[in-house]
Amino acid sequence: SHLIEKNTSSIKSNLDINYKELINYLTKVFNKNEFDNISRLNLIQAKLEYSNILLNYYKNEESELLLIEGMKLSKTQINMIGKLGVRTKYQQIKYPQLEMEILRDKNYSNIDINSENISSDSNPCNIQLDSISDNILYENPNLDDSTETLLLNMDCLIILSILQNKIKSNAFSDAVKMEAQTLLTSILKNEQAWSLKMYSLIKRSEIEFNNNKKMDRAMLQYDQIIEDWNSKKSSLINRTMYIFTINFPSIIQINSTIASNYKSIRSFATAANLYKNVGLYEEAISCFLLSQRAEEAENLFELMDEHELESPKVYCLKGDIYKDIKYYEKALLISHNKYPRAFRSLGRYYYNIKDNEKSLINYLKAVEINDYNKESWQMIGYIYYINKDYQL
Repeated sequence: SHLIEKNTSSIKSNLDINYKELINYLTKVFNKNEFDNISRLNLIQAKLEYSNILLNYYKNEESELLLIEGMKLSKTQINMIGKLGVRTKYQQIKYPQLEMEILRDKNYSNIDINSENISSDSNPCNIQLDSISDNILYENPNLDDSTETLLLNMDCLIILSILQNKIKSNAFSDAVKMEAQTLLTSILKNEQAWSLKMYSLIKRSEIEFNNNKKMDRAMLQYDQIIEDWNSKKSSLINRTMYIFTINFPSIIQINSTIASNYKSIRSFATAANLYKNVGLYEEAISCFLLSQRAEEAENLFELMDEHELESPKVYCLKGDIYKDIKYYEKALLISHNKYPRAFRSLGRYYYNIKDNEKSLINYLKAVEINDYNKESWQMIGYIYYINKDYQL
């Protein structure tokens, strides 16, 4: 499941069987000796891993139950509390600020057997807000009564599982973003395992990229994330520790997310190179075309294998580059007239040569297949308007 992005029902049923068998087995092992930290750790990680995977299938309630069970086993409770403080350097009046509180059971014992293996020198670099010119924000809110708690790797696994559950189970509102940032800030105050720190930096950057006050830091952090990913400083053991428990994204997913964010601010050339670096050539070609770099887009066809070149999307991209409708028609042929992008491209082509009748026919065919595309409906409405056809 970690490596397959397109989840299917058959994979889901097999995962359910395998994880339930694994958790039942680990539960039996743990029940034989509840004082064995390794068996407790294995059971907690299995529950958290299964919890995070269930979110991919929108099984949010089942996921939350497993998360709660994992927290009980760890004898740790994570709460969000409010404290008075300031968030900016020039703020005079104190307002309630969110802080994460961690409570441990009186019978708590440290089960984090890997805490001593952390090396800050080889860990990903956290870009600080103070390194950004004209920044007025504190890295962490300046609170009246702030309590510093040393977080262990196990604490971070639970916090990141809570984070994923909140993000995927709720609308991504400002309140959820604030909670997410508070959880991530708590993790990044401490040195953690490579995968935990890298994942936290990725998630923080995703949130901050859409925040005008923190976008500069997010962009710098994205560059640092790519550099740290390619760095050989950290050992393979350190890098792969916990990656399955937190459902750590692949480099393709990381680059795609970063590229998508750059694309949203019309930084198409940057997005194109990010897609290109991980072999997502179709997306890279689209971005090169949007940045008016048709020659670089055309060169990418040489890097694609025969199977990739025979996709409807590639034929449409060739049509965009060479301004030749035969490529759009080929895309429709191999897709059995079920590729709406080809119909939209034909609609656009005929509109540009003033053949509104053929343009309208193709846009109408496009919405028969996909009636959620905004461009198709806009063009249909506009053509009806210029034809003075005001039908409802």
